[in-house]
Amino acid sequence: MTKWDKVLSNPVNTGAILMFAFGKLNCENVQKVFRALPDREAAGQVRGLIRNHGTQLARRISRKALRRRNLMD
Repeated sequence: MTKWDKVLSNPVNTGAILMFAFGKLNCENVQKVFRALPDREAAGQVRGLIRNHGTQLARRISRKALRRRNLMD
C-alpha cells in the first residue's frame, strides 16, 4: 500500500505526481525526479507503485489519490 502522505509531502513531489498522473511524465522520468530528492522512502513508494501495478494503473491510482486530497481540479 502506497503511503501517499509521504509521497505528496512537498510541492516538488506533488508536481511530479500530477504530471505523471496526466501523462506529462513517463514512469522513468517520475522515478528520476524522486531519486534526485533526499527522501528515499517516497522514492521507494513511487517505484513500488509503478513496478507492482504498471504505468496505466499507477496513473489511475495517482489521480485517485490526488482527487481524494483535493490537489487536482
